[in-house]
Amino acid sequence: TWANYLRDSQNCGLVHRSGSNKTESYGENLYAIYGTSSNGTNVTKAWYDEVAFYTYSSNTCQDGKVCGHYT
Repeated sequence: TWANYLRDSQNCGLVHRSGSNKTESYGENLYAIYGTSSNGTNVTKAWYDEVAFYTYSSNTCQDGKVCGHYT
């Protein structure tokens, strides 16, 4: 539903829903491809690769890195 909204009214911009607009209490992973093609495997790998920056013991991400798609 959110992806369709972004497509139809936000020119496919990557915008996360704000907390009050989320219908679930779970995270949300967005992925955009411009001028090329990809598949579900490549998209999932891109999210998973963030594991390299995540520390389980402290539940933290390295400064300046992104781990939210992985976690």
